[in-house]
Amino acid sequence: MVAAIRNIRAALNQTARPEAMVTTAIGSVTLANTYPPSQSAFPPDSSAVIADLIQYIKTLPPGLQPSLYVHLYPYFAYAADPAHISQDFALFQAQQPAFQDTNLTYWNLFDAMYDSFVWAMEKLDGGDVLLTVGETGWPSAGNGGLTTPQLASTYITNLYNHCAKGTGSPKRPDGYNDVYVFTLFNQNYMPVGVEQNWGLFYPTMQPVYPTPLCQQSKM
Repeated sequence: MVAAIRNIRAALNQTARPEAMVTTAIGSVTLANTYPPSQSAFPPDSSAVIADLIQYIKTLPPGLQPSLYVHLYPYFAYAADPAHISQDFALFQAQQPAFQDTNLTYWNLFDAMYDSFVWAMEKLDGGDVLLTVGETGWPSAGNGGLTTPQLASTYITNLYNHCAKGTGSPKRPDGYNDVYVFTLFNQNYMPVGVEQNWGLFYPTMQPVYPTPLCQQSKM
């Protein structure tokens, strides 16, 4: 991975856009021991690669140091273990904290998943590397009562409001760098089930459900 990024970086340096960033994305499956977040770490089969990536980023000038993209899907964690993960915790609706880790208090699963990456990065000397949420969302169909337009709308709306506060996660309270929702349209060529139903819009351009993001798109 690092070799490919080095090659792309070298190529960009020879173009009219040398300031362009080069980065990569990391999924939650690369982490181990994510509960509580402070115990999170990259397992041996990926830690060496991530450590090399962190060290490479640190060799770049400050203006060219990219943010790493992480993919956060509270839906998958909730759907895999609804007996121990409450729907309210996954949807930013908890009325009380779910747990405390060191001196940090967690009210929602999104923050906990994000901080799992922060803690894991710190253990590889990457505590100062920026993290961008490159993908998050909630499917609107495909898995019965766990995937309805109402639940998807609740998740995206509450995510929007949470990030708009500018407070970030308990571990990084200064605000999220950037958060991107997956995805714009439902995709009927994906496998039947939830994979087809992550979109904010149908192919007809009609919203699948109401969200602040759909309202912004009409402005």
